[in-house]
Amino acid sequence: KNIMDRQGVTIMTGYWEPHTSSIDFCESNYLHTHYVAEIHNMWSSIVGISLFGVLGLMCGNPSKELRFSIAYFILVLIGVGSACLHATLHWVYQSSDELPMVYLITTYIYIFLELESPPKPKRINNRGHDEDDDDDGSGSGGVHKKLSTSSRYPNLSLHLSLLMVVNTIIYYKFQNLYWVFLLTFGLGLTSYVTMVGRMFYKGSTMTKNHISKKVIALSVVSYFFVGSPSWIIDMLHCDSSSLSSSSHYDHGLTWHIIWHFAAGFGAYCTIVYLESFRMQSLAKDFSARYILGFIPIIVPSTAGEIKID
Repeated sequence: KNIMDRQGVTIMTGYWEPHTSSIDFCESNYLHTHYVAEIHNMWSSIVGISLFGVLGLMCGNPSKELRFSIAYFILVLIGVGSACLHATLHWVYQSSDELPMVYLITTYIYIFLELESPPKPKRINNRGHDEDDDDDGSGSGGVHKKLSTSSRYPNLSLHLSLLMVVNTIIYYKFQNLYWVFLLTFGLGLTSYVTMVGRMFYKGSTMTKNHISKKVIALSVVSYFFVGSPSWIIDMLHCDSSSLSSSSHYDHGLTWHIIWHFAAGFGAYCTIVYLESFRMQSLAKDFSARYILGFIPIIVPSTAGEIKID
């Protein structure tokens, strides 16, 4: 059977009802299909969030370090989790959206604190080539010698992992309270922004690089000046805000899709400027390439900034 939504639009009853998530977003449920609760919020999660993570995994990480691959992979997971949440409004998929967001902020903090960690040690094999060090210090044709850790804070990853375990337990304990997620995410984001702000206040040379400054500006504008206001409008002015036109295909569009694109791009740019900081710390030359004129990619280079339009 069909029912009326809060704006008087006739919609279908849904496959996933009754919903178990602690939040229902502004987009009218099951407006286009019986099987997807919020179809516009679903596709925009994949296109606006996950694809940026895939781009980073394919083209980013100029220092070839695991930390950046993990960050991009988490960004992919956020988009997939968000798509599943909006498709079903189920509590399991809500956790697959919200918990990775907290994990990504934690990964930012780890990368930032380890920016000045020494590069991964190298060994010279019998043929005179450099090879990455193995955990046990051995390898085919290599020098059998165990080398010290390259981490600036050897226990940092363990402590942050334990913190995320505790956070996950608290999250599931109070998952029915949406403000608990907002509080933990907000605290993590505030901590990270404070650390970056202190770096600028102290006049770090890393912040003076023109590529880094440009990507930071993209991240800040996208997340704080485009994404966050769109999220607030969607949450607080649902009945009076809509992006729909007379077309059938965009019927039900809300400001939440702008949040997805802006937050996904902002998160991607955050990883990119952390890459630029890391390259400076390693004293490696790099340049920036721009896909479509605005999506940055950091690449090892001895040339100046390169643009690909």
